[in-house]
Formats: sequence, structure tokens, C-alpha cells
Amino acid sequence: MSLTDWRDVDQSHLLQKIFLLQLLNNIPEKPSLIDLSDRNAQMDCLPKRVLSLQREKELAESFAFLAATTDDPRKVVAACVEETAVGRGLTVRLAVNNGGLDQVKGGFERMARVLERVARAGQSSSRLAVTVSTPN
Repeated sequence: MSLTDWRDVDQSHLLQKIFLLQLLNNIPEKPSLIDLSDRNAQMDCLPKRVLSLQREKELAESFAFLAATTDDPRKVVAACVEETAVGRGLTVRLAVNNGGLDQVKGGFERMARVLERVARAGQSSSRLAVTVSTPN
């Protein structure tokens, strides 16, 4: 829900929803920290995963770096990585505050197509010529 959607919300309706949620659980679960270097803690909380939490963190940082279109600190890109069930896929979510999400998405789609070609070719041969072009 965007911030503009909240303008039309009736305050009394919102208060009713908050009250009902509080009845379900008055005290939210306390946050916990997971030590990324503790493999046993990772396996307890994330069974059937291929990527470690440390690797997911590294991937998210790399995707955020690749998605950055400027050095301007006022234009921020955030990325998160989520491994799908049983390690069969990876969801990358991106957010930008500068309105350039379509440009970032297009760049990632081009990179994904190149990587997919490399992966498919790697299954059938050991060599592949890859060309990467930049938009004019």
C-alpha cells in the first residue's frame, strides 16, 4: 500500500483494525539476531536451503551495487534476495527512491538473459562467446 492510499482510509476503521490485531496478540514476538557465521543456527531456522544467510547477504549487496545508476547519495537503491522453496529459484526485489526502477529492471533483465545463455551453453559445451552492450 502506498502512502497516497492511506489518505482515503477512515481513521475509525483503521483504529478498529488495530484494536482487533491487538486482541490477537498484545505482545509481538521479540526480534532475534542470527549470527551469519553460525551454520547450526542457520540450519535450525532455515531448513532445506541451498544458500547460506551470509551468501544471501552478499548477493543482495552485489545486486544493490549493480542496480546503482549514480553516485548521488540522495538516490538510493535497496535490494533483497529470497531463495524460493527447496533452492529451486531466487527472487530479487529492488526498490529505488529516484524513479529509475524501469531502467534498473531493464538492466537486470538483460544481465539475466546473458547469464541464462551462459548457463545453458555450459550444459552443452565449455565455451561461449558473450557480448554485452550498453544502451546509447
